[in-house]
Order: sequence, then C-alpha cells, then structure tokens
Amino acid sequence: WSGNVFDFYSGVCSKLYDDSKALSDLDDTQIHKALCEALANCLINADYCGRGGVVVVKLQDQITFANPGDFRVDISDAKRGGASDPRNSILMKMFNLIDVGEGGGNGIPYIYYIWKSRGLREPNIIHNYDPDRIELVLPLVKSSDKKTNGKSEIQKAMIIEYLTDHVDGSAAELSMLLDVKTSRTKKLIYELVHENIIVRTGSNRNRRYKLKS
Repeated sequence: WSGNVFDFYSGVCSKLYDDSKALSDLDDTQIHKALCEALANCLINADYCGRGGVVVVKLQDQITFANPGDFRVDISDAKRGGASDPRNSILMKMFNLIDVGEGGGNGIPYIYYIWKSRGLREPNIIHNYDPDRIELVLPLVKSSDKKTNGKSEIQKAMIIEYLTDHVDGSAAELSMLLDVKTSRTKKLIYELVHENIIVRTGSNRNRRYKLKS
C-alpha cells in the first residue's frame, strides 16, 4: 500500500465491519458513518511526532480509536459541540473536500448522538498522560442488555470494594480479583473513570487506580 493517510483511512473504514457479529447485527449506514467520523477525527488530531502512532482495535464488544497527543479542547465542550481546535488543519480540509467529517467541532456530538439513538452504551473518551494519548472507546453493546449490565455492575462493585480496602490497585491486581482478562478489567476501569468514581495515578508503565477523593 502507499502508506499515506488517506489510504490508511480508506483501508480501515472498509475493515471495520469485517468479521464483527455485533456490527453486522447493527447493519446501519449511520453507524458506519460515525465509525469513519471517529477514524477521521483520530487522524486529524494525532500528534505525528508523538509516541505510539494511530491505533484502531476492534473487539467483539467495542472498537477503540487511539492517537498520540493531548485533547486541545475540554472534553465536556467537545461532547457539547461547537468547540474545534484541530491539530492538523490541512488534514481536516482534505477530509472536508471528500465530504468526510462533520466540521465545526460537531464530530464528537454526532458520534454520541448515533450511539444513543441506536440504544448502544455511551462512548467513552479517555485522556492518558505520559505520554499524552487520546482514546475513544465505542461500545458495541446495547445499553438495555440487562444480563451484560448486571454482570458489569457486580464486577464494578467488586473493584470499588477492593479500592475501599486498599490505597490503590493495578489493572493486573484487579484482573486477579475478578478472575477475568486484563482487557475486560480495563474496560470496567474506563467506565468507572468516566463515571468519576476512580482516578488514574502514575505513568502508563506504573499505572494505578484509586477511589476519587
């Protein structure tokens, strides 16, 4: 392949639906458009001099878009829309010329709207530090899935109880507690951080979690 940004965008967009039962069940043009919007937003706001590169991870129950660099507007403002400060304005113009991207800071609200209107669990924006890195987690689980939600709530309660009895904990320690894979534990952690129940401390290699004071 050519190695340029547009070919990366085109190749990833075409693969987002491949081999995904959750997405095939949601066979929806607007869902696919929102996923491509998330990818374009990831590329437009990436710090290409930063570490880690642009990474898209597709699991059965979620898709994560990650890019190096910090969030240039407040996350709450980004969710409301109208706040735009793209890191790579030329890339934004390029995508606008091929009719990709909502523009005017409305990309994130559009994604949140589509996820809510389809009854999916709310997306989660995570700002990691040292190095700066942004992750957008798009769940592929219905918010009304009582069985899934019930199990998740029990597991999150176990995490909260553990952090109540201990100063802090790592993802590995919490995975042992729950007897689940680390990827599952990190998803629960992301949700608890988003719900302002726990906070992160330390760098990526020494990341720990504790209850928010």
